[in-house]
Amino acid sequence: MHRVLRAAGLAGWVTNLEVRLPSGVRFLDVAFRGARVAIEFDGREFHGPGQFEKDRQRQNQLVAAGWRLLRVTWQMLDNPAEFLAQLKTMLRGQRSVV
Repeated sequence: MHRVLRAAGLAGWVTNLEVRLPSGVRFLDVAFRGARVAIEFDGREFHGPGQFEKDRQRQNQLVAAGWRLLRVTWQMLDNPAEFLAQLKTMLRGQRSVV
């Protein structure tokens, strides 16, 4: 994901940003602090069935704290155009139209 962000010329992101949530301290995979946009990378190794409920709880707590969250998988990064378009929309402060 870092290579995709760099290749797209995106700057201003940090990795492993510490945030305090009701469930405890958590670390965001990638965060654009000023825009309060977070990217969470969901790999199968760490986000299997046992982690599913915890991931949703964490996501809800982040949204309640004012973060917008974009979830990404390896497969999505094979052709990153859609991911990058969604991210750029979020960074501009717009809502995606569904």
